[in-house]
Amino acid sequence: MPYSAKTEAISFSTGRLAMHPDNGGIASAGIKARAALEAIKGAMTVAEISTKYSVHPNMVIRWRRELLENAAGIFDHKKNQKTVEAQEKIDDLHKNTGELTMERDWLKKLPRRTAV
Repeated sequence: MPYSAKTEAISFSTGRLAMHPDNGGIASAGIKARAALEAIKGAMTVAEISTKYSVHPNMVIRWRRELLENAAGIFDHKKNQKTVEAQEKIDDLHKNTGELTMERDWLKKLPRRTAV
């Protein structure tokens, strides 16, 4: 029985949309994870998994490969901490940019003084 929830997601690492016919061509991250895990377990063939989730067999193979390649990242706390720190720095820079833009706009509104 094919999975029929209408969800949207982007592929694990490629950022590309996965085709899923039940919802206009987009498979959720949950569908991808379940299909990839079933493919890794080996209890079902790729063809059976692709039929179950209504996706092309090549997608199941790609998701399995992506899961295996990126699985170590789940346990890489240092990388996650670096990502959090980088995002905090980006947020701070955006805040500073906003403040400077407001100050510049305020200064533009002041009357100009002419030299005597």
